[in-house]
Order: sequence, then structure tokens, then C-alpha cells
Amino acid sequence: MEKIQVTCEMEVTLKMIGGKCKPLILDGLIRRMVYAEVPPRVEYSITEKGQSLEQILYLMCEWGETHMDERFELTNPQCTEE
Repeated sequence: MEKIQVTCEMEVTLKMIGGKCKPLILDGLIRRMVYAEVPPRVEYSITEKGQSLEQILYLMCEWGETHMDERFELTNPQCTEE
């Protein structure tokens, strides 16, 4: 069976980041800090509540790498701890 290589190249705009992060901010998983500067600056950081998901997300990532469909080839492992 032929393997499929999947790559992701994407341009991300500030509007896209803000829109995708809003639910995470509302759930208290990340915080958004706006600085009154010119040009404006916004920083996102993970909260303690968000950090509490680290173990779960790692296990899900590891499970996905282990149970990946044989049609795909893992070219950029994300779950290996270095």
C-alpha cells in the first residue's frame, strides 16, 4: 500500500490567532495580554489550568502516533520527549 506524506504549510494572521484562541481564553486555558504600544503588541501564554492538560494531550498525541493508519508515514514526530 502506498504511503501518503502529509505536510502543513499555512500563513496565520493575527485575526485567525485571535479567533481560534478566544474559546481557550474564555475557558481559562490561555491568557491574552495586550500592551498599549505602537505598534500594538499581544502576548498569549498558557495558564495553570491549561498546563494541567499537558499529560492528557501528551497521551493523546502518543496514542495517535501509535495507531496511525498504515497509509501515512510519520515524518515529524511530535510526541517524543527530548
